[in-house]
Amino acid sequence: MDKSRVEKRLAVMVLLLVLFFFGLGGRLVYLQVVQAAYFSEISRQNRIRILPMTAPRGNIYDRYGQLLAANRACFAVSLMPLDDEVTDGTITELASILGIAEDEIRAKIEKHKNRPFEPVRIVTDISQELHTRIVENRDRLPGVMIETLPVREYVHGPLAAHLLGYVSEISPSELEAMAWSDYEAGDVIGKAGLERRYDKELRGVDGGQQVEVDSTGHPVKVLGEIPAEMGHGLVLTIDAELQRVAEEFYDKWTERVRKGEGFAEVFPEANAGACVVMKVDTGEVLAMFSRPTYDPTVFATGVDAAVWRALSSDPLVPLYDRVLRGRYTPGSTFKMVTASAALEAGRTDRSFRVYDSGFYPYGNVVFKCWKQGGHGSVDIVAALKHSCNTYFYEMAVKLGPKPDALIDWAERYGLGVLSGIDLAVPGETAEADGIIAGRDYGGSTWQGGQTLQAAIGQGHAFTPIQMAVYASALANGGTRYVPQVVKRVVSPEGDVLWEMEPEVAGTAGASDDTLALIREGMVACATEITGPAGPGTSAWLFYNFPITVAGKTGTATAPPGDDHAWYVAYAPAEDPEIAVVVLVERGGHGSTAAAPVAKAIFEQYFGLNQGARPRPPSELPATSGGD
Repeated sequence: MDKSRVEKRLAVMVLLLVLFFFGLGGRLVYLQVVQAAYFSEISRQNRIRILPMTAPRGNIYDRYGQLLAANRACFAVSLMPLDDEVTDGTITELASILGIAEDEIRAKIEKHKNRPFEPVRIVTDISQELHTRIVENRDRLPGVMIETLPVREYVHGPLAAHLLGYVSEISPSELEAMAWSDYEAGDVIGKAGLERRYDKELRGVDGGQQVEVDSTGHPVKVLGEIPAEMGHGLVLTIDAELQRVAEEFYDKWTERVRKGEGFAEVFPEANAGACVVMKVDTGEVLAMFSRPTYDPTVFATGVDAAVWRALSSDPLVPLYDRVLRGRYTPGSTFKMVTASAALEAGRTDRSFRVYDSGFYPYGNVVFKCWKQGGHGSVDIVAALKHSCNTYFYEMAVKLGPKPDALIDWAERYGLGVLSGIDLAVPGETAEADGIIAGRDYGGSTWQGGQTLQAAIGQGHAFTPIQMAVYASALANGGTRYVPQVVKRVVSPEGDVLWEMEPEVAGTAGASDDTLALIREGMVACATEITGPAGPGTSAWLFYNFPITVAGKTGTATAPPGDDHAWYVAYAPAEDPEIAVVVLVERGGHGSTAAAPVAKAIFEQYFGLNQGARPRPPSELPATSGGD
């Protein structure tokens, strides 16, 4: 498909040259015979110019056809090449009207010298007021013209910003790279996200007009035209409404977390994080976002210097895609890996119990459970329900001092492994690979105590997209799907050019019995409010939820600041459809900072009552949990 589009672009260029020398095919005889004298005269006077017609980029839609990225018309100020160089007076006058530096105009003229018959674009997307001023001063601005161009518009502003990405003018360094060899200075290209990954599909084929200009360089007559061809469109796997609800609720809830509204604790640095919603049986991503975010529209016509300074100097790095590149300690959400390793190795079963006093001596070190006084006697289901550290310390000891089994099962579930999501440009890496304790560091210096820490999720670092693959595999019987965000590529007329097929990256290999026990523990974590050791760690949210949720909280140490908060879940537990992963950096506790966001997502996806929202656990003291 890319090859054919390049060939089309070459054909357009050749045809424009033919038009320049011979006129349009249908008018050839007319121009050469009937108007030979006229055409010869304007050619001799160098009064023929080629005006490029920029092709609109292809539209981007959600899975239901809702428009996410489109194009709008804007006015651009350009300089039409003249017989003589543009005068200093014209540059000074134009710079004054536009409010830019004269050197900026001169630099653009210099950059354009290798295309002497095409206009030099100076400013894109001017206001109606500037448009009027330029028209009124036309006689004092020889060679200055106003073009109408398509520019990128993101229909919902910042919604799914990191996924969609943004466009901007190609840079000098990009022009030198082989990947952009068929592009020219001034071209607008995708810089991030889908806009970058699918730039060649989204980019259209430029057209052009052959025009006659007067002595001041202003077009007076169109001699011929080749229309621009719009780029192909993308239909995404994303559900725009689910995405909107998830983003809005995440922002509102984390604001409460920062302010401590209704909570016993305040976590003022809970300003960043990520969320992924994935279909467990295909790998289709229904929603994904990173926080903080930005508005990609600001880049479409050239980002303002002040805006760029604010974005690039923000310590929270809003342009950074935490879903794909952020690596975070998983905390207790890793315990299903440890459970899988122990169950499959025969080191534990449904009947094996561990007594948790709150302390676990190992050599000269005493490891602690998160709950003061411990959970008492627990089996594997109760250990997952209460997120009991002591049980998983015991599993680490049973698996041996080396972390090999934990490394193996982490990789089987897609942790510490590139997910392969369809956002990477060939030759580049869109995502981080993650860190598994003992695999990526430790080696010969590894100590048995480190295995105990690794068993409860400390020492690793995974991306939210890897965590979504992991949660989906737990839900669907162990199949690891490649996450996908593009459902199909369509022509401007709507014809399907390519359609996504689910892609299996591997299988975990856990038995049905193992996954059933893990599911039972995750359901207890999310729904059981009774028991000797109290409620599950997220039961205050889901104990009366109409859909059975299997979930696991995670609180990951992240010194020197507050802990990161995780929640991984899937639903319905008995016949899973979607997996949800929520991360709140410095959010303190997965049960209070992250799990409520997952609940709002489940409510939206399953069409439940949107009026009821989770109350802070301080309002439900009998059912609140930790971790």
